[in-house]
Amino acid sequence: MNVFAKLCITGLACLLPLAAQASVLTFRYTATLDYMVALNPATGNYEGVYDETEFAGISFKAGDLISGTFRYDTAVTPDQEEADPEYRTAYYVRSPADFMNYRFERTGYSFAAGAGLDPSGTAHVRDVAPGTQGRSDELHLAMFNSDDQFERSMFLEFGDHSGSMFNDTSMPAALDLGQLDRLSMSGAFRGLNDDRWMGFGAQITLLEQVSSDVPEPGSLLLLAAGATGLLASRRRKRTALIR
Repeated sequence: MNVFAKLCITGLACLLPLAAQASVLTFRYTATLDYMVALNPATGNYEGVYDETEFAGISFKAGDLISGTFRYDTAVTPDQEEADPEYRTAYYVRSPADFMNYRFERTGYSFAAGAGLDPSGTAHVRDVAPGTQGRSDELHLAMFNSDDQFERSMFLEFGDHSGSMFNDTSMPAALDLGQLDRLSMSGAFRGLNDDRWMGFGAQITLLEQVSSDVPEPGSLLLLAAGATGLLASRRRKRTALIR
């Protein structure tokens, strides 16, 4: 194999992983903790907490800053669909590339799921006819993980009550903060060995897409040089055969 062919293969090797990731979108977000809800074992009631509480040794305080990232694959196909023309909804099983996390800045407590850590999760996309009363376009993302004490869950919801955010029920190729009138994240803890349960909700205040990987100029040059060299090599062989 000549040097030009080797360059071509090297360039392709650099670009193929990037092509495989082209359908995967990554976002950063920042949120502010609004409220907590906990199950009262004595009464069996779920009680709201709007200032500060502690659960499983973790402190939660209204106003806590939360930051994180999430990632989803736009190329996945629905696992199930509802075809009502005014209320179309597609349900998805999360792809192996999907990932969600959060971190409380004050306490350092964090959660992460997906991308090899724990693939358990679901998503749905709802596309409603514009002007449909009581309904909204919606993207809902959920992921779960667990240890020997708790099942932990994380949810992200993005909605637009005007019904103009989505045109279909595929996983959205973009999320625009300016188009959304509902942006929230939430989490929950469920005891695996007892009845303990606690959840929290937060409002997302910052949302931005992380730039996708773009082939470096060096990789493109390698591919171009290799392709040119390979073509030239083939032409020389053809010429030699003709002679």
